[in-house]
Amino acid sequence: MTNSKQMPARLLREMIIASRFTLVGLTATGVHILVLWLLIGHTGIPTLLANLFAFLTAFGISFAGNYIWTFSAPGQPYKAVRRFLLISVSAFSINTLLLATLLAGNWLDPAHAAMACAIAIPAITFFASRLWGFNYARQTPQK
Repeated sequence: MTNSKQMPARLLREMIIASRFTLVGLTATGVHILVLWLLIGHTGIPTLLANLFAFLTAFGISFAGNYIWTFSAPGQPYKAVRRFLLISVSAFSINTLLLATLLAGNWLDPAHAAMACAIAIPAITFFASRLWGFNYARQTPQK
């Protein structure tokens, strides 16, 4: 059972982690949207392919920021990158399915549809990252 005096400190720690994750995510999302808009606006690349390039660029920023700053390098980077990649690919798949649905329904123009999708995914990614992706260090017995 957690000591009642430890609860505010733990809550503050979780709020700091969530805030850092949010800042990294906003940065990665901004990069994703910027790369996507640049590709859509200045190349003949189809929207879904442009979204893939934007995702890959944003993934690098997101992983580095979360591994180093948000979760304070919690162990082996190769294990963390594999888990975070699985989380991110799952989120990207949901994002792409939603984007394809919005485009097929012609509900929004491509840039606004992509922005709506990029905003919809972060909460799922945070909880998966916090509870599993970057949490393996706590699952390993301390020596």
